[in-house]
Amino acid sequence: MQTSDSELFKFNEESLSSEDGGNVTNQRSRSGKDNIENGKETTLRGRWSVLIMTLGGIIISLVCGACIAFASLFTVLAESDDIRNTEICVVCGVFATTILTPYIAIFKQELLPKTLKDTLLTLGIGVLATYASLTIQYDPGVSIGNITALLLASTPVFTLFLECLMLRKACNIGDVLFTFCSVIGIFLIINFQLIIDFTDTTIQGDHGLFAFGLTLTASFSIALGHVLGRALGGRVHVITIMFFIGATRAIVSIVLLLSIPFRLSALSSNAAGSLIGILIFSQLATWLRFNGLRLNEATTFALLANVQVVISYILDRTVFHLHVTTTDFVGAGMVLISSGLVALINTAENKKANK
Repeated sequence: MQTSDSELFKFNEESLSSEDGGNVTNQRSRSGKDNIENGKETTLRGRWSVLIMTLGGIIISLVCGACIAFASLFTVLAESDDIRNTEICVVCGVFATTILTPYIAIFKQELLPKTLKDTLLTLGIGVLATYASLTIQYDPGVSIGNITALLLASTPVFTLFLECLMLRKACNIGDVLFTFCSVIGIFLIINFQLIIDFTDTTIQGDHGLFAFGLTLTASFSIALGHVLGRALGGRVHVITIMFFIGATRAIVSIVLLLSIPFRLSALSSNAAGSLIGILIFSQLATWLRFNGLRLNEATTFALLANVQVVISYILDRTVFHLHVTTTDFVGAGMVLISSGLVALINTAENKKANK
């Protein structure tokens, strides 16, 4: 039986059409598989990116707490050389402004934030930091241990309250428990002086109450600065924030010193070394603080930065050769455990949110 030319042509056309359809189907199948693989690779990269940012935020917060501890150590050494806290603030403010101004000019960094809201937030951070720096070391006639305990114990509590109130953060039971654990640990390291030592002559009278009141307001200003820094996010460069803090600190301190003679013209080598240590670690702590607040919630940052009290405790024992007690070890352990749990839960939550 012979096949006509038209039938043969039709058969060949159908065969070619079938082959082309198969090729298209295969191409679509391969394309779909490639898209799925690319999607999986993108998701994996995103998860790794989130994990790296989370770990970076945790490390930055912990290192910031250590820098604050070293800055506090050099502050104590400077005050032992009869350098007033106001003079320290002037030096830090002028130094920060002098160093950051050329950086801003060379790299064409915006000096003012883009919006009025961000400008007011940044200025508020500068004012709060200045107030805290002027009052945090206010301890004439009052136990330094008591002041330190009250400051470090109250800052996470104020931060948690303000973050829930101003940033609408959901207050979970974990934040409350870890804050409580950190507070108890700090009091253990300070040997419960603030709680049970009401008979100490250093805290009797209105003077002691006034010092504690100033410390609480300093703690509140630090906590509010944490929350404002978190609210700014990445809209304002950290260098700009540091410039505002330095300029505000210098202006306010110089105004205060108009009625007090400035005595830093003749410094001993030890006092000069202490001032240099304060400058280095305080500026580094400020830079780490606002970078850490971009990566962590304010409460998480405050709890992680509380490792400061453990570093301070180690420095007290190594530099000033103070006696180590079992209570000190237990308190330091509680602070470290609370900070560690906050870090682990923060990492787990970020992983869960990006699945």
